Amino acid sequence: MGLPFFIPKRERRKRMENAMEIVKWDRYFALYDQGELVCVTVYKKGAQEVRRRIEELKSMVEMAKPSPNGEANQNQGS
Repeated sequence: MGLPFFIPKRERRKRMENAMEIVKWDRYFALYDQGELVCVTVYKKGAQEVRRRIEELKSMVEMAKPSPNGEANQNQGS
């Protein structure tokens, strides 16, 4: 799983430019977002949790952006 660290940086960026990717480095795990290093964790679950939180924040920001008619894109429950 993931891209090995010995793949040239340019090639890693091409492969990861549209997604968050967890890469195993020796006994550590690196999380990349669009080819940029976000964090290095000891446990894979730690990297997965950081990815989950970042994706959650991205969706919250997307929902808070104003729509073309000037209102926020928040779903109001009934």
